[in-house]
Parts: sequence; C-alpha cells; structure tokens
Amino acid sequence: MKHPIQITLAFSVGAVLATLCTSLLLLRWHKEQSQLLWTQSVEDQLRTISQLQRDQPGEALRKLERRLPGLVMSVHSFGRNAQTVSALRSVREFYQETGKPIPPEIAPILSAL
Repeated sequence: MKHPIQITLAFSVGAVLATLCTSLLLLRWHKEQSQLLWTQSVEDQLRTISQLQRDQPGEALRKLERRLPGLVMSVHSFGRNAQTVSALRSVREFYQETGKPIPPEIAPILSAL
C-alpha cells in the first residue's frame, strides 16, 4: 500500500513542477513578444514621421492605409465590445469621409456594424 502512495505523490509533485516551469516559460515568451511588438510599432511610427518630415506624405499615407485591413481584422478578432465597435466604426467613417473603396477583406466586418 505504501508503494502506490509514493508513486502518486511523485507523479503529483512532478506534474506541479512541470506546470510551474511551463507557466514561467510562457510568461517569459509573452513578455518578449510584447516587447518586440511595441518596439516594432515605435520603429514604424518613427519611419512614418521621418517620411512626413522629408515631404513624402503621399507614400506615408499609402503605407498607413495599407495597414488598415490587417488592423481591422485583428481588432475584429478581439470580439464585440465597446472598444472594438468604436474602433471599427471609426474605420468605416474614414472610408466614408475619404470616398475610398473599402477593401473586400474587411467590407463584411464594417457593413455588419
């Protein structure tokens, strides 16, 4: 009877340690990915600002507009809440105000608002 209890205890301790180690590794990975995302975002913004300062607003604006569909799809994937609806409505209003055609990949998302 003592032997099965030791096996169960050893397995339980091992499972807890494995879970703890996995959690720590995932938290570290998440932190690194977040830092990478934010640093890339800062670098992108600096490039855009530099282009605007060098009197290349046309290219900078096209670059920002090309990013909109991906951003819309990402925001839409967060689910329906006040923040996402507000952001998506802003995008829809942008396309309405500028008269630019809504890209086909985000048209269903924006028309469902």
